[in-house]
Amino acid sequence: MLRYIGLTVLVLSIEIGFLYVLSLYFAADFMSTLFIGASLFIVIAFILSSDGDLFTKFASRRTEQSKGSYKARREKLSLHFGPLLTGSILCLATYFVMYYGI
Repeated sequence: MLRYIGLTVLVLSIEIGFLYVLSLYFAADFMSTLFIGASLFIVIAFILSSDGDLFTKFASRRTEQSKGSYKARREKLSLHFGPLLTGSILCLATYFVMYYGI
């Protein structure tokens, strides 16, 4: 559990640092950069942490067809809340805390 929290804080600090440097480089407002960047990070983390989606199903089918033993089966969609997804959600939560002063 301590490792999970440590990795989540590491992901959060890397994302916020990256977005801060990006806002300085392009001379943009940090809060708008933080909102858009955190939203994009959440979408990317969601795609990377989901299983049973369109990409996984087709890759599994191609792998099994190359072996000649593909059997159609029903795949369940699952989502794994890893440190990447949790850190990205916390990055968006950081935006709301900083912007609205909650």
